[in-house]
Amino acid sequence: MPITSEQREQRKRYLGSSDAGVLAGVDQYRNMGDLYLDKRGELVKDDSNPDTELGTDMEDAILTMFTRRMSLTITRNVFCDRFDSGFPACANLDAGVRDAAHDAKGDIAAVVEAKYTSMSEEWGEGPGDVPYRVATQVQWQMWVTGCRLAYVPVFFVPPFGRANFRVYQVERHDDLINELVERGRIFWNDYVMKGIPPGDTVPHLETLKRRRREPESLVALDEDVAELWCKLAAVKQQISGLETDEKGYKEQIINALGGAEAGSLIDGRVISFREQNGARHCDFDRLELELRAIQGKIDLAMGFLGTHDNGGHFPHELEQLGQVDLVALYEKLVRQGRHRTLRIKAAPKLKRGK
Repeated sequence: MPITSEQREQRKRYLGSSDAGVLAGVDQYRNMGDLYLDKRGELVKDDSNPDTELGTDMEDAILTMFTRRMSLTITRNVFCDRFDSGFPACANLDAGVRDAAHDAKGDIAAVVEAKYTSMSEEWGEGPGDVPYRVATQVQWQMWVTGCRLAYVPVFFVPPFGRANFRVYQVERHDDLINELVERGRIFWNDYVMKGIPPGDTVPHLETLKRRRREPESLVALDEDVAELWCKLAAVKQQISGLETDEKGYKEQIINALGGAEAGSLIDGRVISFREQNGARHCDFDRLELELRAIQGKIDLAMGFLGTHDNGGHFPHELEQLGQVDLVALYEKLVRQGRHRTLRIKAAPKLKRGK
């Protein structure tokens, strides 16, 4: 069972494994200013992130593939905490391995952090070559649980080509853990508990938009802010001018085409009317991301079909993996005009661990 919205709220009272990358300065999506506002409870709840929702939906499937490949017994959605380092720390594990064959100090023999991504270039070929933000995340988990090994099963859905499943193994690094814990102690006690924002970082714009605000309140701003406001107005004016220039250039180019569909430049390049008149009426980048997700689910389902002798019927496991409905997914692709790019056939059998 994936993490619930209530558990996400609970994590705000702790420094968790998902915060470790921020403490280490390797989280490209959040900084210390974002983390401060989050832990102070100053942000409006937001559960609308489609990437987070997709990762949650895929978690059960990835963990099932992991247990089948590694032949390990796991407990899913495990919450652990500790308070012996001067601040509240926790780890919401996607799963914990409970296997006497592993060397461990506590009940959890190894942590399992399931990932779903289209950015395969971030991941290396070696058994422990995971991105820095993932490395800090699982190191924190190993510290909280007291174990010395982390498994990171990853389901890759590349923009082109077939999806791939791989399991990484990350060993405990005590020096890195000690540094993370020290940074966490300072951040929690010197900033969060005292209500003092970190002065060296400004929260990201999307975070600031979610900040709770007092109705009908007014604050006095200094001259530095007034200067920033003037700079912002100047930049907006420049952007407006550039957009006007762009429109004018397009009009002149299209007019030069006359009634032709395209025109050839003296250097051999070809300009078409469609290129100049190709205004976007929808967010194609977002659409492409959604299509990758759909293709990934189809590849995942077909991977299960390829590992079962079931006479062409969906295996029972798919009902436990969020009820993947290939017909519904395919119909959605038809509506979006991309169904011809799919190869609806059984994928090669997944390799199993020896």
